[in-house]
Amino acid sequence: MPTPKNELLRLISAATVESFWTAFDRVNEQHGLICDERTGNTPLHFLVLSLPKLVRRSTVDLKQSTSQPDVITDETSCAPWISPAVALLYRLAVLGNVPVNAQNSQGNTAMHLSCIQPHAEVLQVHLIRLGADPLLENRYGARVYYNPQTKRGHLVKGLPSLQCGIWDAIRREDTDCVQKYLRAWSRTVVINSEGQSLLDFAAATGSDEIHRRITEAQATSELVAHSMALDTEKMLRFLTSRREKEKCDLFTCDQSFDPPRPLIAELRLTYGQRAEEVIQLLASYGMPDEHSYLDQIQLEHDAFDVCPFVLAVTNAKSLEDLDKAWLLLGDNEFNVRNRRSKDGASYLHFLVERYFASSDKPLFQRKLVRLMFRLALVGLDVQARDHHGRTALVLAAERYGNPCNEKHDANQGGDCSKCSTKTSHRGSLVKHEGGVSPLQNVPVQKNQDEVPYSNGSTASTEMTTQLEWSTKSLLGSSVEKCSAKPADVHSTIPDQHLLEMLLQLGIDSSIGNLKHQCLQKECFVPRDALTIRARNSSEAQQNTKCLPGAWPLIDMLIRAVSQNKPKEQVSYLLEELESSIRDHLVRVQVRRNGLTLLELARAMLPKGVQKQRRKQSKGITTQASNAQISAAQHLVDLLQRYTGTTEFAMAAMAGDTKRMRHCLAMGNGTQKLNASLENYFESVSNNLRASFVKRPLILNVMEYSSPEAAGLMLKAGANVREFYPAPNSHGPLVFWAFNEFINLETTMEVAKHGPIDLRDINGSTMLHHAVNIFHQLHKGDRNGRMWVSLIVLTLLNRGIKLGLRDSWGRTARDLATGASDQIGDESRGCQVKVTYREPAEEPPNMDALHEIIDRDTQEPLSLVEIIDRHVVRLCRFNQLHLIEELIIQGYEPIQNALLRFPHPRTSLQLAELHQHVELAKLLSRAPKYQEAMKALQEAVVSGDELRFASLVNEWCLLWCVDWRGRSLLHLAVIHRQNKLALQLIDMCPSLANNQDSLGRTPMHYAICLGDGRELFLKLVARMGGVDKTIKDFQNVSIGSYGDQFEKGVEKYRNLVRQECELRPPAPPLQTTANSPKPPEREGTQHVVSWPVDVPTVEKDTLLDSKLKEWIRQMGAYSHKIITKDSG
Repeated sequence: MPTPKNELLRLISAATVESFWTAFDRVNEQHGLICDERTGNTPLHFLVLSLPKLVRRSTVDLKQSTSQPDVITDETSCAPWISPAVALLYRLAVLGNVPVNAQNSQGNTAMHLSCIQPHAEVLQVHLIRLGADPLLENRYGARVYYNPQTKRGHLVKGLPSLQCGIWDAIRREDTDCVQKYLRAWSRTVVINSEGQSLLDFAAATGSDEIHRRITEAQATSELVAHSMALDTEKMLRFLTSRREKEKCDLFTCDQSFDPPRPLIAELRLTYGQRAEEVIQLLASYGMPDEHSYLDQIQLEHDAFDVCPFVLAVTNAKSLEDLDKAWLLLGDNEFNVRNRRSKDGASYLHFLVERYFASSDKPLFQRKLVRLMFRLALVGLDVQARDHHGRTALVLAAERYGNPCNEKHDANQGGDCSKCSTKTSHRGSLVKHEGGVSPLQNVPVQKNQDEVPYSNGSTASTEMTTQLEWSTKSLLGSSVEKCSAKPADVHSTIPDQHLLEMLLQLGIDSSIGNLKHQCLQKECFVPRDALTIRARNSSEAQQNTKCLPGAWPLIDMLIRAVSQNKPKEQVSYLLEELESSIRDHLVRVQVRRNGLTLLELARAMLPKGVQKQRRKQSKGITTQASNAQISAAQHLVDLLQRYTGTTEFAMAAMAGDTKRMRHCLAMGNGTQKLNASLENYFESVSNNLRASFVKRPLILNVMEYSSPEAAGLMLKAGANVREFYPAPNSHGPLVFWAFNEFINLETTMEVAKHGPIDLRDINGSTMLHHAVNIFHQLHKGDRNGRMWVSLIVLTLLNRGIKLGLRDSWGRTARDLATGASDQIGDESRGCQVKVTYREPAEEPPNMDALHEIIDRDTQEPLSLVEIIDRHVVRLCRFNQLHLIEELIIQGYEPIQNALLRFPHPRTSLQLAELHQHVELAKLLSRAPKYQEAMKALQEAVVSGDELRFASLVNEWCLLWCVDWRGRSLLHLAVIHRQNKLALQLIDMCPSLANNQDSLGRTPMHYAICLGDGRELFLKLVARMGGVDKTIKDFQNVSIGSYGDQFEKGVEKYRNLVRQECELRPPAPPLQTTANSPKPPEREGTQHVVSWPVDVPTVEKDTLLDSKLKEWIRQMGAYSHKIITKDSG
């Protein structure tokens, strides 16, 4: 005859719904002593181990019960097999006195087994309620980390200081944490593995507050435990007790749920009709029913779809609408944890979808990226997965199709082709070297049914068949890509820049979808690009560069430290982790399963170290322990070093100026302001490799964030003088703000606070760029024209040098004189379609417009009028030195500059009117001085020493420059007039530092003369030395010029000859077919263009020869696109 012990275990092992309910009815107090002699398993262990068999034998739809990998939903709780399992669990622990912290022969508790057995995660929240200690170690050092938000536990190793569970909270004397567990119905009448009760354990700490709170919660927690055990007899004792200490809180709720879950609702959702008697008993004593809670659940279920933020983004028609949506994220009523009912998508998934849906609106996409960063800062779980198991990172990587590149490409051309509903046609931020090429998505796959800490006891459910399928898929895609043409590869990778932004948010790239696909670095073509493909477990564990981001590396670090790997391997992983954080400025404070990177690193330190005591863990030698402590401490120090910088980067990208100021106030502001993404994707090279560039944070802030954020960084001291080496760069960072994908408000902030003395790689100033923007605007874009006029006025008021010329000899005023109208005149009779810059939605502040509005016509002044009025005002306030500088620079329209209000007066008339005698005399002699300068320059070019001697000492002619910004010393060196060059260097040694319109000093040319450096060495001797690190505007030093010349590089060999052959351009107000080809345009991709509305033109035989010639010269370096109409 079977004993009660064997009968109970037999019923549990039978693993049917009926056997579980039978066992439930037979549980008594004696079953707490039952233990299997061979394995040491208690009935609780048997219950957890039998759960997979119970699920298989039940008739429940498993698809419904596993629909969400992140959260235990109400639908999951209502599965038929859950009710008997949960009821038996409570009955064994509460009535059977089976200890929940009992360990079997391997040291595993029921909590350990629930992390390993399929479907057993449903019991974890109940085990925590019953007082399970998740931090108990088994024989292999594995413990459980339980996340109260997701109601999930995970096996971990190598984290001795991990904080989890009510027992640990009491040990740390963390009153708030203890209260949190008590409000989640954690049972107080429970013992630990050593037989000590929770109350005694709390009393041993000496904390009266913790002991008092546990005592107060005891009656309520027991009522909950007996209610869940369906024990009406004991429930009546608590409900009818009149003793103060046994009074229960009938309005108690489990605060770990959102919204908080009442007891009756928990009973109804878990047991259904089987708990009707218990529910009626509780209701008779005044406990609120479940209807209010279920109504709240329904509201939460539909909250995502009716959320004001979602509606605002979905219905957004303008950038202003997205700015309003940004403000909604700060609303107290906004619940960041809501999910979309149909697929479990989070708000981040939603924004990624909207991002791809706005492929034809690149400015919209940038605003959406800003919202993503804002969501992360307000507490969104960026690791959240939808019903398909995809994080937002995987969702973005799965999207194919980027038919046009609208982001960093200056020569944006062509129409964005339509894609199917399964494709995302974004104006990709990806381009191909040497031309505009779209980039798209390649399938990458990964093995992820893993616990979040793959450093130890990683529980993977990947099947052999899945591995075979993944291998075949990977090999097939690799063969296909290797056999494809280079141009075809661009359609096989996802939007790289969006993926990099999501990595910066801190999303774990090792988390894959249900097909075990995850984001990885491509090992084939295009090499090193981010793609989605099946994850090879062994490869991912051995290759640290396979998975991008910080989480995979910190998992490897924890595993290496816990397994006592060699010091060299640990040091290598630390270096890789630092490199990964710097590559994307990965947020250190991002959470995965409730823990940040820094908290996870601190958990690696032994508890003795946290308390300033060097205790050694059991089973670890002193040498090994010290090595672990050292590695963990280095990791903590590394993460602490980057915490402030990454938080500032997050706030800057989100446009949160308040948080930015707070980060700067914490110190180390220079490092934060000048932070860079060390490995930012730039393009796919011709050899099918992804190329990367170091990208300063300020550029991404200009491009994605708000004008206020960019302005704050500039005012705080962000360095925008640095040369940006990207192929589509203008040179110094400040000129990035003048790209057409940058909001004009941001450009205005740069004009207010950026350095005005900088010049781009073609010698253009910020004023040139501002004028060029004006000619990219449609004539109907009144707001845009007012913004540009204000930008020009701001630059002039700040003192930008008006007389500087670019490499084609044009001042900003030259660019402002009607080239757009000229295009219309010269293209008359040809059908062309002009693509303009997107119109500005908002006008500037009306208080700032009075200086750019004509008081008679109430229309905005033209740029020429604004510039001329500025020159006249210089004369009005007797700025003699500035007028002298304009004359020396060859700025001709000085005398005739006109001020129309209140009466039309030229600069000369105004100087005479205000009795500025010296200035009036200078202005009257300006034509004579300009003729003398030309004569002096011709004398230097021809080597006429007598003519040179007669003119050089007159006025300030020694400082004059020609149309290319070349000084007299430049001309003497270029035309090999050695005697005059030596004479000039004796007269004025500072001429050797003057830069022409390309930033070259006379020494740049002297070292490339091909005379065995004879003149160069003589000049150096006369000056007493030269700094060979001086660079031109393309960031090339004098020393590099010499090295390239010696190597025979054609550009440097022919440099001086080409400069000698250059001739001044045609008059600036005319553009004809005889205009010279820009000399420095070759090999450059992104430069300031003529103020024309086009960058490339489709050739047509119908175009007349004059227009064809103009297009050949000007179309190669302009910003807009002219395309031939289909008609």
